[in-house]
Amino acid sequence: MLEHYLIGTYTHHTSQGIYSVTLDTSAGRLSPTHLEIPIQKPIFMTFANNGILYTIEKLDQDHAAITSFKEEGGHFTRLSSVSAPGTTTAYLAIDEERQLLFSANYHMSTVTTYRLDGQGGMQKADQVLKVGTTGPRPQQELPHVHFANLTPDRRLVICDLGMDQVNIYNLTDQGQLKLVTTTRIYRALGTAT
Repeated sequence: MLEHYLIGTYTHHTSQGIYSVTLDTSAGRLSPTHLEIPIQKPIFMTFANNGILYTIEKLDQDHAAITSFKEEGGHFTRLSSVSAPGTTTAYLAIDEERQLLFSANYHMSTVTTYRLDGQGGMQKADQVLKVGTTGPRPQQELPHVHFANLTPDRRLVICDLGMDQVNIYNLTDQGQLKLVTTTRIYRALGTAT
């Protein structure tokens, strides 16, 4: 059986973007990688049910984007891009029912929601900036949001490494966020509050 995968890369050295690879599960072999999308720093990506690929893209030192692609005739066509100041996003997730995209930005400490148009287009709906007391470890010098995705009851859960926090937000059909609860995790003590 053949399984096909896309691999995102940091593009620090020789990598040039998103690569495809095929796994032959019967033989236990991977095919050589093939560059599918030349793009800078696509470290995270996600597919919507309609086949549209949403990925992170570094534009320059001070700007990044979320860019969408559609596979057509064996190659990927760029559909749309939404840029924002700051470093690249660390995580992307999709709410298929409400047609929303979530991005978590580790370095900017933000979570942004976008409305999707079903054709690859994105429109910013809301954004929260995480500020507050950080944890005791050296890598916790600032808030660092690294995950934003849906809970089983369709709320948005946000994990913050820098603040040792998990936040739950109510989410409207238009992508607006309202904080419901905050849980602070104290790793040094081994307890949660």
